[in-house]
Amino acid sequence: IVGFTAPTAADKQRARELDELAAMIPTTSSVAVSEEEMPHVSGRPLVLTLKYTTSNADYLLYGARSVGAAVAMKALEDKAYVEAAKREYVMLLKRNQ
Repeated sequence: IVGFTAPTAADKQRARELDELAAMIPTTSSVAVSEEEMPHVSGRPLVLTLKYTTSNADYLLYGARSVGAAVAMKALEDKAYVEAAKREYVMLLKRNQ
């Protein structure tokens, strides 16, 4: 048996932030996304997983505690990506040109 509960205020805030940041990504750009956020952008033409690598995607979209956050943080630290937008629960990085 699987139990379901109503979304919390934090869940709703995270969803709003995710929608807001996803809307900043041009539809022609590739995006590597952490596993938990993947369903929210799965309708895009080129979506990749951020689980193990950035896949040299144009953008990285991830939750602060999501699988893939460490990959994104390493890419930011290495200056391969720069911060495009940051919210409380979700971050967006853009590949450094």
